Amino acid sequence: KRCPEKITRIDPDDSTLKLPKMFKPVEPDFNADHDT
Repeated sequence: KRCPEKITRIDPDDSTLKLPKMFKPVEPDFNADHDT
């Protein structure tokens, strides 16, 4: 139970941190391109 708990916590943490970080710069970038 401890093995899956530690992996699950790091899995979502890493994915969530990388997703919003990469999505944040990409979202405005795409919007600016479309607006122009």
